[in-house]
Amino acid sequence: LVTSTDFLNWSDPRLIFAADKRDDVGTLQRLEKVRPLLSVEDDPLVMRSEVYGVGIYQAESCTIGFPWIFSINNRAPASLHGNQEGPCEIQLAVSRDLDNWDRPFRVPVVPLGTTEEWDSGFLITQSNALRVGDEIRLYYSGWNFTHGAPCCYAREGTGRGSRYKSQIGLVTWKLDRFVSLDGPPDGGTVTTVPLTFTGNRLELNARVAEGGMLRVEMLDAAGRPLPGWSLSDPWTGDRLRGVVSWGGTTDVSRLASRAVCLRIHLRSAELYSFAFRD
Repeated sequence: LVTSTDFLNWSDPRLIFAADKRDDVGTLQRLEKVRPLLSVEDDPLVMRSEVYGVGIYQAESCTIGFPWIFSINNRAPASLHGNQEGPCEIQLAVSRDLDNWDRPFRVPVVPLGTTEEWDSGFLITQSNALRVGDEIRLYYSGWNFTHGAPCCYAREGTGRGSRYKSQIGLVTWKLDRFVSLDGPPDGGTVTTVPLTFTGNRLELNARVAEGGMLRVEMLDAAGRPLPGWSLSDPWTGDRLRGVVSWGGTTDVSRLASRAVCLRIHLRSAELYSFAFRD
């Protein structure tokens, strides 16, 4: 990370995003998925994972990252310049300040295709995902070969352009639906940290299955129920901007600027995000 206030003077670079031991532990599993594509056998002394690059999406309250996780099994033969061999998949990361990054899920958000498909070996994203209306679009490049494949370094006699190809793909999500907090069929709750807000209504981006339910309580900063703000009216359906009501009333402006917690009750429901709006 380097920063500047005038684009002339810059801070010294700091390493803030790198592969760790948890990535290394998952290397073998990722290699096994592409075993038929690898050009060399595994070397335990070389095997590791690296962050090959990262794309982003600038959401309202955070930055979503799409790190390209490169899993290395060995070095390719010297005749192929000895480059590192292995696949690359796209995972998920998040930061609220561009300095501290969380990666709770070390699984692909864009999975590799099967070994017969065009995007089975190596994936990289565009620099920025795009918001188009209520849809998030992420373009990516996919190869049906891995990083040390012969076609990377020689044109003739390798299958380049016929057997080995690369193409452009597109992944789409409904607005801000990268990750959900799920309530089981027998129900569950989650309570937020204390927060302050502006606005006069509470909107949820959520999906409730048939027979399910979602309700919200307003609590004070200590987690005590606020009079008049107990369980909201049941919230159902599949909505990006569903408004929460209490006894038919949606106006929450009386609580604006004071610290409150939300306790959200979910049964067979998926909560993606919430926001206070004017």
